[in-house]
Amino acid sequence: LDLVARKITDIRLTACAATSYLGRRGRPATPEELVGHDLVGYDRGMDLINGFRDFGVEIDRHGFRFRSDNQIVFWEAIRAGNGIGFAQVPLVAREPLVEAILPGMPLPTLPMWLAMHRDVRTSARIRRVADFLYEQLKTYAEG
Repeated sequence: LDLVARKITDIRLTACAATSYLGRRGRPATPEELVGHDLVGYDRGMDLINGFRDFGVEIDRHGFRFRSDNQIVFWEAIRAGNGIGFAQVPLVAREPLVEAILPGMPLPTLPMWLAMHRDVRTSARIRRVADFLYEQLKTYAEG
């Protein structure tokens, strides 16, 4: 491929749930207590299953009440109160219906990159757009 990529930053992740869900089901105090809650996860992706295993918790895809590999559907399921999921810290911070939980829980970060085709990087207009996107995405991630 003829792509040029520039790393923007690493986005922090957090466990989170809709305030409405937490009001109904309570707030887990430890990562181990997550298993007793409704969880929002991926249908085919293994990231969350592997993450739980890293904490010593065996779970399979059927341990998630709601599953979707579509990021928008995944986020909307959390917002709607379907259970506890994992999302970007800046996204959670901007959503009044969702709150972060288990703030000390060690989670991996999500690397964010800006990529473009090698042929367009010499265009002044494309460079301005790429620089703008870089700054805005960096600001978002640090927010």
